[in-house]
Amino acid sequence: MRNFTALLRKKTHAWEQRKLGDVINLIVREIPKPTKPYTRISVRSHAKGTFHQFVDEPDKVAMENVYVVKEGDLIVNITFAWEHAIAVATKEDDGLVVSHRFPTYRTNDKSDIQFLKYLVSKKEFKTQLELISPGGAGRNRVMSKKDFLEINISISSSLEEQQKIGAFFTALDRYITIHQRK
Repeated sequence: MRNFTALLRKKTHAWEQRKLGDVINLIVREIPKPTKPYTRISVRSHAKGTFHQFVDEPDKVAMENVYVVKEGDLIVNITFAWEHAIAVATKEDDGLVVSHRFPTYRTNDKSDIQFLKYLVSKKEFKTQLELISPGGAGRNRVMSKKDFLEINISISSSLEEQQKIGAFFTALDRYITIHQRK
């Protein structure tokens, strides 16, 4: 907490409105669907992270290709984006796969993934996801991947400042998790 307070006391850099597509890029790591049992990732609603599902009968999965996820990828479930189904892949997710309904993005040299994790978990971001997911309910509310990249975000122009803020919120999440376990 002391480090964050010190950061606030220092002069911060300019913050600017940017399009999400200015700071992330779509990453496609397509591979053939495994023929042997495998583990795939899914994304929890309400920005609550990822979970894994074991597929013991790959021949019953109707798709031909899947996509590899790497630690630090931003993953969106386009079917349930309106429910805030967005997460950053963890070390445990690295190398697992998703379907075409879970596009993955990487930050570019202008942004920090831990900062973006904090940003996309905010209620205001959920509202934006709802707006770009038109339709009725459930599976009929598919998010527009094009509009996703057009979402306006407020971001520090300093990558170093983003990294410090991202590190602070990551440490805070760990601290809360440890105390919830007690």
